[in-house]
Amino acid sequence: MDSSVLLKKLNGLIISCAKRFFIDGLDFEDMIQIGRVAAWKGIEDHEITEDNYKKYLPLLKTYIVNALKTELKRTKAKKRINLSESVRIDAPVSFENERKLHELIEDKKSSEDFFEKERQQKFLMQLKDHALKERSRKSIKAVVWFLVHILDIRKEEIPRKISFEIFYKFGLQYYLWVFFNNSPYRAINYAYPGQFSPYEMLRVPNGYWGSEGKAGWGRRRAIKALKKALESTGYPPEPYPKIASYRFFVEMRLTAPLNKFFGWSQYAYLDAAFPGKYKPWEMNFSPKGFFEKRENIVSAVKWMVEEKMNIPMEELTVYEVWEMRIDKKITKEIFSFYGLREVLARYNNSPGKVLKDVYPEKFLPWSFPCKEKWKGEEGKRLAAQATKWVIEEYAGISPLSSEIGYRFFTENGLHGMITSRSLGFNSSPKAALINAYPHLKSSFD
Repeated sequence: MDSSVLLKKLNGLIISCAKRFFIDGLDFEDMIQIGRVAAWKGIEDHEITEDNYKKYLPLLKTYIVNALKTELKRTKAKKRINLSESVRIDAPVSFENERKLHELIEDKKSSEDFFEKERQQKFLMQLKDHALKERSRKSIKAVVWFLVHILDIRKEEIPRKISFEIFYKFGLQYYLWVFFNNSPYRAINYAYPGQFSPYEMLRVPNGYWGSEGKAGWGRRRAIKALKKALESTGYPPEPYPKIASYRFFVEMRLTAPLNKFFGWSQYAYLDAAFPGKYKPWEMNFSPKGFFEKRENIVSAVKWMVEEKMNIPMEELTVYEVWEMRIDKKITKEIFSFYGLREVLARYNNSPGKVLKDVYPEKFLPWSFPCKEKWKGEEGKRLAAQATKWVIEEYAGISPLSSEIGYRFFTENGLHGMITSRSLGFNSSPKAALINAYPHLKSSFD
């Protein structure tokens, strides 16, 4: 059993003693601090240890009760004097020669010799004793300030470099217990108010994330932490799904709530912070198994085409889709850009197969660039079908029209067909027409 366990065991005794008093101008935490200081004094005076503390409990209780009685008498003698005005907040912090301890820390240049390493520990103990005696705000802060100085760390490193073990190593376990109930974060936040979050600590304070419960305050706290972490990157909200990678959660020390409330789902966490703003496929990796469901594929592709590319597919006719060359605009690169590589992979990396599945009535059999479709007898039959459709239904002209030339085929979406080597048209409109209308062969001479 170490001293931290002893101090924790005395908390019940201190609380029970404090409950017996009402001291004007003090809240319950102030009375707890008075009780802890008194208990610490009793431990020091009688060299109480973890092994023999039980037999000293009556004595420690006397120390605590007497300290609270003394404080009560003091407040009665000076009615309505606020503790913060007397000793806790604004009182001058005096030490040897009435020099303020916090000024010694701030005025390093005039006291370089005072900060030699061999004297640092001794001075830290003096700061600690003074804080325990006076309980003024500045003297309490000075202990943490000087501890940071001794460790020679940058301000931004404080949450991850100062832990309970550090306080213990430097003999500050009583100080931490008396003023901050063994919480390094409370000590740091007291010395540097509002500059750090609990989840930035090397160890998040016990119970900080709470539990789901009915109130769900732990979950709400986690959501607020994620928003703050994302805003701290300086990026606008648009790329948040890409930023919120697993590495980001590790660096921002948010893996505990990621696991606790969202089952390691980065998207679920992000969606909780920004409901409905982002889609699962906008993340670096979609949730496992998400695209095994066809409805999710349909939703993702429609989002890409209709929302991001602003193509009103549901309103367009098959003729308009062909005229706009949509089959050539939606490429593999487009799928990749919008985070749908996994969708494409499920369709053998073919944008055409994906879009025909999602919009089965909007595309034609010869839509989408593909050399393979023009091969062999099947390719010739498809070329004949495409030629007839473009001439008769799309353009609405006769196959014998003088308008039909090489440019006609290229301008009407059949450049790949007319130039296909496997078909043997060799860019010849006549060859394409004979393939589609063999009975009119003599008319094309």
